[in-house]
Amino acid sequence: LIWENIFDNLGLGSALSGATILDVGCGCGNFTDNMIQLAQEKSLLLTLVDFPEVMDALRSQYSQAELGSDISLIAGAFPDGLDADFLSTQRFDYILMYNMIQCSGQPLELIRAAASLLAPYGCLFVGDVPNVNRKGRFLSSAKGRVFDAAYKKLAIEQLPVYTSHEDFVTRCQVGNASVND
Repeated sequence: LIWENIFDNLGLGSALSGATILDVGCGCGNFTDNMIQLAQEKSLLLTLVDFPEVMDALRSQYSQAELGSDISLIAGAFPDGLDADFLSTQRFDYILMYNMIQCSGQPLELIRAAASLLAPYGCLFVGDVPNVNRKGRFLSSAKGRVFDAAYKKLAIEQLPVYTSHEDFVTRCQVGNASVND
């Protein structure tokens, strides 16, 4: 349901072959899988940006051959951790910033930086789902568990198992898990 909302509100249904998309804070979950599939199906030029650990996880999930030459993975915090040339020369038809604004201490600056990368008549979609702990939904998914284990350098069996976002929140509230894990 969320992917359909993003797809519709960003206007990706009308994206033409060769259109450029920037996904800031892409993560390595189902949304990113959907975006990669869409880019491949419609011959879109997709740039995914997130922290180095996330890009490493994506590189372990997808080979460069699977991604093709039209999908770029850029590791770095947006915007300050990106190459100045990238920020001064790139323009995008579509920019997605979903479920990452909450992680910033300067959300307005993030939005301004993204807007400065829009091509003429481009579309910027900024969305966030209220998520009191910022990661419950992700950690309750199979991909989230694999990523968290690799990030923490632990065996997956050493991590708590959360059945849902609500389970994570409940357990954090009663002290069985730490939101800083």
